[in-house]
Amino acid sequence: MTLAFQTPAAVRLLPGDFDHAQRVNLEALLRLDPDRLLAPFRSEAGLAAVAEAYGGWEASGLGGHTAGHVLSALALAIPSTGDPRAVRMLERLLIGLHEAQIAGGTGYLGGVSSGVELWEELMGGTIDASPFELNGRWVPLYNLHKTVAGLIDVAEHLPGRLADQLLDGFGEWWLHTCAQLDQEALERILVTEFGGLTESFARLALLRHDERYLRLAVRFAHSELLGRLERLGDDDADRLAGLHANTQIPVVVGYATIERTARALDARDEDILRIGTAARAFFDEVAYRHSTAIGGHGVKEHFHSRDDFGPLFLAREGPESCNTYNMVKLAAELYLLTEDPKYLDFLEVAQCSHVLSTQHPGHGGLVYFTSHRPGHYRVYSPEQDGFWCCMGSGFEAHARHGAHVYATTGDELRVAWLLASELRWEEFGVVVRIDSGWPGGGGAQLRVEAAEPATFTLAVRIPPWAAGAEACLTDGTAVDDDGAGWWRVRRTWTGTEVMSLSLGRTVQAVPAPDGSRWAWLQHGPTVLAQVIPDRTLGYRATSARTAHIASGPLRPLAEMPVIDTSRLEAQALEGGSVAIRAADGTRLELKPLHRIHDSRYRISWPISRGHHAAAEVRSRLEDLDRACTGLEARVVDGVAFGEQQPESDHEVVAPGAERGTTEDGLKWLRPAGSLSLVLRDWEAVAKSLRLEWLPDDDGEPAFLLGRDAVVALDGATTWEVPLTADGEAETRITLAAVDGRPMPRLRRILLLTDAADTPVPAP
Repeated sequence: MTLAFQTPAAVRLLPGDFDHAQRVNLEALLRLDPDRLLAPFRSEAGLAAVAEAYGGWEASGLGGHTAGHVLSALALAIPSTGDPRAVRMLERLLIGLHEAQIAGGTGYLGGVSSGVELWEELMGGTIDASPFELNGRWVPLYNLHKTVAGLIDVAEHLPGRLADQLLDGFGEWWLHTCAQLDQEALERILVTEFGGLTESFARLALLRHDERYLRLAVRFAHSELLGRLERLGDDDADRLAGLHANTQIPVVVGYATIERTARALDARDEDILRIGTAARAFFDEVAYRHSTAIGGHGVKEHFHSRDDFGPLFLAREGPESCNTYNMVKLAAELYLLTEDPKYLDFLEVAQCSHVLSTQHPGHGGLVYFTSHRPGHYRVYSPEQDGFWCCMGSGFEAHARHGAHVYATTGDELRVAWLLASELRWEEFGVVVRIDSGWPGGGGAQLRVEAAEPATFTLAVRIPPWAAGAEACLTDGTAVDDDGAGWWRVRRTWTGTEVMSLSLGRTVQAVPAPDGSRWAWLQHGPTVLAQVIPDRTLGYRATSARTAHIASGPLRPLAEMPVIDTSRLEAQALEGGSVAIRAADGTRLELKPLHRIHDSRYRISWPISRGHHAAAEVRSRLEDLDRACTGLEARVVDGVAFGEQQPESDHEVVAPGAERGTTEDGLKWLRPAGSLSLVLRDWEAVAKSLRLEWLPDDDGEPAFLLGRDAVVALDGATTWEVPLTADGEAETRITLAAVDGRPMPRLRRILLLTDAADTPVPAP
């Protein structure tokens, strides 16, 4: 029997935090202009413009990616809400895409700049691929994936002639085009981030029962990543450190979807089983060795070392919203494959602690980075601008809250988590309603209404955080834990039956996986944080290229309360808040992260066991603050070479450049002949330029900076020079090779102030 989650058409959210987020999200979607979303598609199809294209990332090389996200979000929102405005918006988008597809004449459909020409180049053997640029275009396959995924979501949840025609035309184009590329050429192309095409082709194979798409999905498994994941169990090496996290996660979601599709089509073979095994190994590595308590992971979009979470607690840029959204999708896929409730455990906490928190409950702005540095903050996307990746995936995430609540297999209905919602289970003619305050509260009522007698099993998951969990039926009959983490009741249901559930919540310290003296405080499925008011900051991002980063001043780590985990007692307050005592006796009021907005906050806590240990921890924090007054605190702007977003944000152009990663995870870029980029100094405070590179035995590296004299490295690995002009908001930097001499392996280029930007005290 097939295990499946119930469709959006069958599930309706009831009033609560998640329902509010879904409604705010829909209103934000409806404020978008379909004609502006369609502008890149019309331009690439040679059609006359009817509206100006949007700005932000849409105008910086990712034209059209947002439209794909919006298709997905509408496909999820319409069945669950039935909002006629959303129906009209979807119709306008589909008609516009159809016009572009017809004008193109091949089935191709994309907003990628010179997208048709790109594929002619690739099929002709011209492949110039870096991790984030392919033949001079910014992640074009990643961009196209959003369109493919959006059309699949529409065809699956809202099938209709036009949606099917668009999807099948584009699908046949992919089959024909990829058939012109041998696997060696395709693997070279897949060096560049390509989004979730692996998953999409596997989903399309399942939707159309067409094994051609399954074989195409396997071709997009990316052998380098697959090989890396297959070595996860060989030794204790960290195979993920330094990798761009969200390049990998959507591909691995596809690994799980490939196996699920193969099972459904009875097309399993050794290669497909191998791919599914890699997905399980990847999930365990990320969820249990790289992630924080909220279910997020990474620093500046990359996996840090699993043995050193230190960078996470120092950086402005913490876990990326896209990553957690895709890890939730992976957890759901793996649950369908394995039925292991550990995937639901992860999914519930990630939804309640991270995903829900990424949307502003008032204006609907969406978060890119959730900083874990104590006392820092988050910024929200601007209205109809920015169009970051986390803005697009956020549109989907907040339309998908009800997607993983109910699962069925045969005559068993499983409740994965207690989100306030209602299910119409048509097959058995029953309505199941969950009344709860999730993610808050410690109890829930589950109501089953059967118009006619219906015999089936109702299973309710018992989360591992629950203390003293109890369940009973209307007549007072207790329901026992089945020993596998579920309350299970099999009976003939008649009329209305109510199951009352009690799940006690305690505050628990969740230690960092690296064993360091840091932890998070979790209360039920929510992670708690302390509000640090600060009205001096702007919490709504502008349209500036790097505005998704909360770039304001840092707060001292030494002002942090230390938590003694041997004496962790909590007092319940209203709204899911709690009060605890720090090691020095200070009373701290904590809130669930999703209730903290437009403020600094503390979510990560230094921990101790006993008074003397607390003093030792505080001394360590003071040492870290002193270290932060050095070079890093002088940085106004900079680029870490070899990292996708920093290079894209700073318009790095380096034709033919070589990129790589050292054994200890340091990324680098070696220009083939020239390099240009833009550094920004909005406050006009920078005084010098610093370049850093790796030691090199390859000849005698040198470079030319702008029109200045040749810089010979002579064994050095850093070089700093005063700026020749002050007050420039944007400065274009160029480096060039000299007389055939090799360029160095560049690590970073930085704009610096003279004085350190020391952490600021509380306002």
